[in-house]
Amino acid sequence: KYLAAEAAWEAANACIDCHGGYGYAEEYDVATGKTARIDLAAKPVVVRDFDPEGRDGAEQPATVTNAFDGDPTTAWQTDGYGSATFGGLKKGVGLLVDLGRPTRIASVQVGLVAAGADVELRSSDSPGDTADAFTTDDRVANAKQVLTLTPTPARAARYWLIWFTSLPKGDRGRYRDGIAELVFNRAAG
Repeated sequence: KYLAAEAAWEAANACIDCHGGYGYAEEYDVATGKTARIDLAAKPVVVRDFDPEGRDGAEQPATVTNAFDGDPTTAWQTDGYGSATFGGLKKGVGLLVDLGRPTRIASVQVGLVAAGADVELRSSDSPGDTADAFTTDDRVANAKQVLTLTPTPARAARYWLIWFTSLPKGDRGRYRDGIAELVFNRAAG
């Protein structure tokens, strides 16, 4: 399973590098123009855990950089919970990406630790204290291990939230997931 996910991630990266964020060749009608990857490790971008309903307000903050380090064998992971819906303790958890200024996003590729999570892409022009302060731009239920979230139409926002609303069952009977790789693609134009 892991090798297949890693191969899929590498194939998707090759398509992005060659054809832009949507991975389509321009000679086909589905081409949408070039996009550019945003370096999540470069200033002014800041990525942090987002757990507004947690007792300590944190969700594995020490491992956040694993989500965009270019190594699919490392990951930011959620805590383990007693049920898919966070044991009834909260509505969700995620990663908050501050791009430093409003930026038009064409797509976000997410490499998950495990398939089966419900994931949303949300955005806002202010940081927000809760997930409800963000507009939901896309959502995928029972996501595959590699997914693409696409705001339709592409829109500009400074703050982008990758928000888990349900988790798959993981090791030791606990429900958890995580992000092994996260790629933001700026819209052309």
